[in-house]
Amino acid sequence: MAGHLWKLLRLKPTDGNLWKAYRKVFIEAYVRDAQGNEPIFHDWRGRSIKFGADSFKHAFTRNPDFRQGLNHTNELDIRRAERVLWIREVLNISSGSILLYQEQFKDGGKPKRRKLFYVIEEAYVVIFDDPPDPTKPLQFVSAYPTSDRDYRQEIRRKNGALIDQRRGKPARESEERDGEKESPSS
Repeated sequence: MAGHLWKLLRLKPTDGNLWKAYRKVFIEAYVRDAQGNEPIFHDWRGRSIKFGADSFKHAFTRNPDFRQGLNHTNELDIRRAERVLWIREVLNISSGSILLYQEQFKDGGKPKRRKLFYVIEEAYVVIFDDPPDPTKPLQFVSAYPTSDRDYRQEIRRKNGALIDQRRGKPARESEERDGEKESPSS
């Protein structure tokens, strides 16, 4: 894909610590801002959403067995990290075609549900645990570009059901798909 729906965040910290730099962005954008305030998020159906500081490692590191979601390394996955601010864009339905799936499965013998927001144009997924109590907030799990464009088949294979879909606002013609302005021609 030549461009993206949203701009990639490419950090170059002076101390070279990408882990620390991207984690700071994640914490301030989703967990607690620089003033200590907790941002408020909702999905398009009005369900509140919570992000925990401890979810950064799971969401933005490599995992050799990503299908199981266990045993993440401490190595930052730069493809995931560059898209850290896309999570907000997905929740705001700012662009693209977004499908909302619900998965139900057993985890340690207990039933578990997840909500998956899948952006078709980017093959990008944002995942939340869905507590049984509908008054409790969705809990952020992970967000990543999928390895293939047929990830929806993987979701269906794991008993995922499409429960909603939305189309974001179309980008203005004067902007490129990656969000940067075109230079005026003289």
